[in-house]
Amino acid sequence: MTVKHQLLALLLLVGTSLCSQNFQEVPISIPGINSGGSCWGDFDNDGDLDLVVNGQLADWSSVTLVYENINGEFTEVPGDFPALFNGLARWGDYDNDDDLDLLVCGMNELGEGETLLYNNDAGVFTKVETPFIGITQGRILWLDENRDGWLDVLVAGDSSYNTPAANLYHNNGDGTFSHMDAKLPASVISSYTFGDYDNDGDDDLFVTGFFEFTYASRLLRNDGNGSFSDTQIQFDSVAYGDMIFLDIDRDMDLDIIYMGNDLAGYYIARVYRNDGNDTYSKLANEIEGEWVGQIDAGDFDNDGDPDLAITGALCCGNALTELYTNDGNGLFTPYNSNLPARSFSQIRFGDYDNDGDADLILTGIAEMTTGLPMTQLFRNTLGSNTFGINNSPDNPQDLFADIDLNDVTFYWSQATDDKTPSAALTYNLYLGNTPSSCNFLSALANPLNGYHKVYAIGNVNQDTSWMVKDLPAGTYYWSVQALDHALSGSQFSPEQSFEITYIGVNEANAEPGLKVYPNPASRFINLKSGSEGEITISDIRGSIIGVYNVPEGVTRIPVVTLANGIYFISFSSDKKVLREKFIKN
Repeated sequence: MTVKHQLLALLLLVGTSLCSQNFQEVPISIPGINSGGSCWGDFDNDGDLDLVVNGQLADWSSVTLVYENINGEFTEVPGDFPALFNGLARWGDYDNDDDLDLLVCGMNELGEGETLLYNNDAGVFTKVETPFIGITQGRILWLDENRDGWLDVLVAGDSSYNTPAANLYHNNGDGTFSHMDAKLPASVISSYTFGDYDNDGDDDLFVTGFFEFTYASRLLRNDGNGSFSDTQIQFDSVAYGDMIFLDIDRDMDLDIIYMGNDLAGYYIARVYRNDGNDTYSKLANEIEGEWVGQIDAGDFDNDGDPDLAITGALCCGNALTELYTNDGNGLFTPYNSNLPARSFSQIRFGDYDNDGDADLILTGIAEMTTGLPMTQLFRNTLGSNTFGINNSPDNPQDLFADIDLNDVTFYWSQATDDKTPSAALTYNLYLGNTPSSCNFLSALANPLNGYHKVYAIGNVNQDTSWMVKDLPAGTYYWSVQALDHALSGSQFSPEQSFEITYIGVNEANAEPGLKVYPNPASRFINLKSGSEGEITISDIRGSIIGVYNVPEGVTRIPVVTLANGIYFISFSSDKKVLREKFIKN
């Protein structure tokens, strides 16, 4: 930490130490921050949650800071991290090498939006070249949109002085990303979150913000081909807010909670229950409406259902930070936590001391006291209060892999837990080509002891089956663990293995200068050419399916709408004509 940061931290730690009924402030040497993001993640694989924060300091400069958790003390990690505010930070393993990489966004010191990816190599972070559009006042999200085992990225927000953008980038599995034309709604004052609301095995999208000259809240269904369609389900419209997909009533489907500013200028909070069949019901609730803040969820009272933490601004210069307990049926009641009011704020649950309960990190402006930004850590004092002890779930049983050519669907039975109902558990799946490895699908968890490296639900949601597509021939190893609403993970089930022998059209027979992969393919093909040219795809009867102008390098073409069968590709350039075939399955 620089001398400037040390002085700011000492200044902002002066004040009343909070000691509420169940949360006690823990002194930390992290400078006060507002208008930024925070995220827990075990980037050094030592079995405890580390921390990243970014945002604006009291002197109006901005930072991105990474801290290593060493026995509950936070030490700054050196690195060439960007100075950003009005942004976010998120951990994710984009290269499936079993450590957490870092994705950040925000406004730099020149007033420009940036979106940057840092590769983690044994705790050393190196910036990676990506095609990501730079944004501020937006969202960055990890997801596996195309179900190939590699984390894709959504970048959405203000790309250049009130110019909205919402871009989806597919992970090519080789350290690079390709922009997909997903035609997502874009807004400069929006919020985005992913979740499988219809339980069909892919991530759908809920968005709020300013769209087409009005506020809107929209639920978009993942169509399975790199695009999303509006469900037309009616929700109250907001902007300048935040939201979360959450199974509030523990019935194995995702409900929606969001907050923000409506068109009439009121600050509102809404709870919508998922009733199935594309139907949501608005529930009465006692949640205070806020804006320019954040919602997070965690079972802080260890009773088996998800509770809420909400922070943000109210009317007339006021602010609020509040906890809400869940009665198990989606009714939220304010909890007397006495957490300090903050605006332009972020709040995150995370068990930083590994004592089995959800602690809190809170950043934001102390509107009603000093007016300065603050960063505060609050320890959940489980064991000295009325909260109960939380036990980890049992591990899932009946693991089975169903192989269809080079697509594999994994199955398991629901696990059990002492407090969280089986239907409300989420699951983490890993897949690799050596024992206990995750180089084809990362669970963001330690395969040997089940420790979850991020404070989030499982990577396959509440599903008890999951498909990974287009695996190459070889032997694979996999397992699954269960997570309860306290985000405590079970041990992984005994590891299973399987073999894929089907390889379809042999890539070795491809003509030089043109490569088609994966082959067979179910959702897309990648065409790698040595020069720019024109691609024509036709079926076995000679009927032309499509014609594409392609640049030199790799071009991804969706084939999900094609009927199963054999197709022919003709590549024409000013130098030669090349032909290849592929199988759609």
